[in-house]
Amino acid sequence: MQRVYEEQKGIYSYRRITIYLNHFLNAQVNHKCVHRLMEASFFMLLIHSTS
Repeated sequence: MQRVYEEQKGIYSYRRITIYLNHFLNAQVNHKCVHRLMEASFFMLLIHSTS
């Protein structure tokens, strides 16, 4: 998960990382698990503004 996050330069959200893990790496994880792990490891500290 960290590798995917770093490859995408931190622009992937937990939802996109979940799709990536399930589709490309054949991992069976749900979005809640990925969200919890990202919060625990401080991946979600960067906030991207939409404006």
